Amino acid sequence: MSGAANLHRFGIFPNFGNVPFDLGIYQRSDLMGPSAINHIAVNCRDLAAQEAFFSKHFGFQRSRTFKAGKPDEYIMLKLGSVRLELF
Repeated sequence: MSGAANLHRFGIFPNFGNVPFDLGIYQRSDLMGPSAINHIAVNCRDLAAQEAFFSKHFGFQRSRTFKAGKPDEYIMLKLGSVRLELF
């Protein structure tokens, strides 16, 4: 199953191939889902553990730290053009 099919299956974005309503002037090809994911934010209890997990299993690397050493510190990880914000 393709990545797009999985996104449809899990409800990330609708499958416009089976639209249960009249599209009016729009054609199905005019309705586009996302072409890429750029930035995802994840609320974490343990930033260090989550950073280690995403680094080890997916290859993310830290790109930036915000409010370092403060209780509301958060970090940005990157993998290619994808950014993962852990807070």
